[in-house]
Amino acid sequence: MNQETLSINEIINNTICDLKRTRTNRLLASQRLLLFANRWNNLSFLINVVAMTFAVISVLNHVSKYFTWLSTFYAIYVILLQYFLANKDYNARSSKLHYEQLEINSIRMKLKILSANKELVESDKARYFQEIFSEYNISLNNNENHTKLDDQRGKDTSSKHRDFSFDNVFINLNLIICIVVIIFGWWMLRYG
Repeated sequence: MNQETLSINEIINNTICDLKRTRTNRLLASQRLLLFANRWNNLSFLINVVAMTFAVISVLNHVSKYFTWLSTFYAIYVILLQYFLANKDYNARSSKLHYEQLEINSIRMKLKILSANKELVESDKARYFQEIFSEYNISLNNNENHTKLDDQRGKDTSSKHRDFSFDNVFINLNLIICIVVIIFGWWMLRYG
C-alpha cells in the first residue's frame, strides 16, 4: 500500500510496530555486548594469571631461554590485548544501547497515546507525529546500530542463531591461544 493512501492512524500504528522491532533489536544488541563483556572479563582474568605465572617462573627458576621468550611474548600479547579491549568497551556500548531502547519505548508510548486520541483531527495528529518522529531521529544520531544477527534473533526467537561475528570469534580464538600457551609452556618446563 502506498504511504499517500494511508491514514495518519495507520502510519502511526505501522511506526509503532517498526519501533517495537528496533527496540527489540537494540535490547538484544545490548545483551549480546554485555555477554561479550562478561566473557572477556573471565577470559582476561585467566590470561593475566597465565602471563603472571609465566613471568614469575621465568624470574625465580632457571628455565630455558625458549620458555623465557614464550613468557615475554605472551606478556606483550596480553598487554596489547588489554589495550584492544579497553577500546572496545563492551560495557559502555551495552549500556548506551540499553538506554536507547528505553528512549525508543518512550517514543512508542507517545505514539500509542497519539493514536488513541480521538479528539485530534488528522492534520494535528500528523503534526504531533512529525514532532515525535523527529525525537526518534535525534535518538538514533550518534548511536551504534544493531547487527543483522540481533534482527534475526528478534524475528525468530524459536531457533538458535550462531554468532560468527568478529567479536565472538576473537573471544574464542583467545581462549584457544591461552590453552595452547599453557600446554606449550608446561611442555617446555617439563622437557625443555
